[in-house]
Amino acid sequence: METTDSDYGPASPELAFFAQRLRVLEALLRRRIDGNAPAVRIYDAEQPLRPELDGDDPDHPAILFLAAKLGLSAFDVDVLCLVVGAHVDHDFRGLVAKAGGPSGYVTEALALAVLLPSLDWRLEQRGRLGDRGPLVSGGFLRPRGGGARDAALLPTRRGLALVQGRHLLADLPLFANVLHGSPSTLVSMPDPGEVAATLRDPDGPRVALVSGGPGAGKTTWAVALAALLGPKYLELDMAVAARQVDPAELPVVVAELVDDAGLIGLPVLIDNVALGRVGPEVIERVGAAVVATDVTVIVVSEDLNACSKLLRKTNLLSLSLNANSGERGGMAKPRAVVDTPDLLTWAVRRG
Repeated sequence: METTDSDYGPASPELAFFAQRLRVLEALLRRRIDGNAPAVRIYDAEQPLRPELDGDDPDHPAILFLAAKLGLSAFDVDVLCLVVGAHVDHDFRGLVAKAGGPSGYVTEALALAVLLPSLDWRLEQRGRLGDRGPLVSGGFLRPRGGGARDAALLPTRRGLALVQGRHLLADLPLFANVLHGSPSTLVSMPDPGEVAATLRDPDGPRVALVSGGPGAGKTTWAVALAALLGPKYLELDMAVAARQVDPAELPVVVAELVDDAGLIGLPVLIDNVALGRVGPEVIERVGAAVVATDVTVIVVSEDLNACSKLLRKTNLLSLSLNANSGERGGMAKPRAVVDTPDLLTWAVRRG
């Protein structure tokens, strides 16, 4: 018996909208492949969302509300759908390749050619998809490899979440968990409660660098601190990350997680940071995310001096523990969060 889409139940508004835009984009890609570019201008790159795409209807997908909130145009939304489509769908990526996308990747030139087929139109918008354009500067897309003029455009975690209607911290890698903080009876010097109060001060430090030798209880102490900053926090285990993620991609992956956590107000605990294993660029990128989003980060590492230098542009609090820092009390194991926060929280914060 033939299976239809309805057999699987209704799609979410976000996925239904994404599928509808992909059908439009598929038609435009096929026209380009066949040499039949549209004779009329589809839209100006900077015009507001078309009336049928406005975000005022409460039944509309979240991407439309977010696009209006963040100042994205209909053109921006379609470029984002084009890039995400090539990332998540094999057949769509094949069409992108036939249309001129290298290895099925969307480039700035291809996106402009598909959506603005006239040379004059493209020249007007030259650079809109570059580093200062709303999609790259807003953290929805990034150029592959960081910077060639016509590098492939890749969706960030934020871009994928926006298009698919998912929370920013959905689909976490195995080395990352959102945890509920658990009450601690830890008695130690320095006192985690006092440090937490310092970090919560709007004018106080944003990064706590926790160091100490083996057996000093760095992780136990840092977890107690994170629980006081909560009630939820994002934990990144860099020992696991170093085994799971391509070293060339690790700085970007970690920075995106820290940046997105900051946008929704979650503190971040980065544990087991050994620079010889993860590389200095990871910590440099974390520092840049702290400056950009004002996120509170706890870094646990034995490389105190090296990490301090890499984080020098942040407001930094350095803490060195040793095996005699104080008596350690009991502490319940943190538990993973099972509820999904509201997708729109971060957009409201941005607004």
